[in-house]
Amino acid sequence: MLVTANTTLALFCSHCGKLTYHDISIFQFSGNNSVSIYCECGEIKATVISKRHRQYLLHIDCVVCEIKHIIPFSADQFWADEVTRINCSDVTLELGFLGPRELVEEAVNKCHHELQDIIRELGFDDYFVNPEIMYEVLNAIHDIAEKGGLYCQCGATQIGVDILPEELELTCNACHGVLHIPARTEGDLLALRNAGSIEVPEKRRRRKK
Repeated sequence: MLVTANTTLALFCSHCGKLTYHDISIFQFSGNNSVSIYCECGEIKATVISKRHRQYLLHIDCVVCEIKHIIPFSADQFWADEVTRINCSDVTLELGFLGPRELVEEAVNKCHHELQDIIRELGFDDYFVNPEIMYEVLNAIHDIAEKGGLYCQCGATQIGVDILPEELELTCNACHGVLHIPARTEGDLLALRNAGSIEVPEKRRRRKK
């Protein structure tokens, strides 16, 4: 019988919003009952606590409801050879994935396309000027955000998105700066793909007289 001693966590950071992969070995728990998962931005994404290797508790800061969840896994679940979705307990949305690296990467890629499916099911095709371009622009922005390339001039990385018929309106949650991303033509899509990063202009506060 082959016992898996490695697994991969793909988690969104509640601080910067970026999704990154974290490989975990069973040997990291030797002499230590917990492993901390850090984001590239320096913040702790989660902590995994081992209960004598029989149970694992994932302490995670939720990017959805902004509270800490404690998600239990049996040893068989944590070191399984299949993917487990990690969901917010209050809202049915993914916070990440757990499982073998290759399968987790496939799950993340599939997640990219689920937004397109939801939009189509809601009947928004007629709402957009060019639905196919809009879907591709959404994917392009998602990819840029995952690589840490979506941010505001004020330094914040929490950016909200409003979907309009022919453009996306990006709003900084900190300073409320706004950037409009056109999504009508192949040229709009090509420009976004070549950009590599998106910087929302900081909203300047008026000086008091």
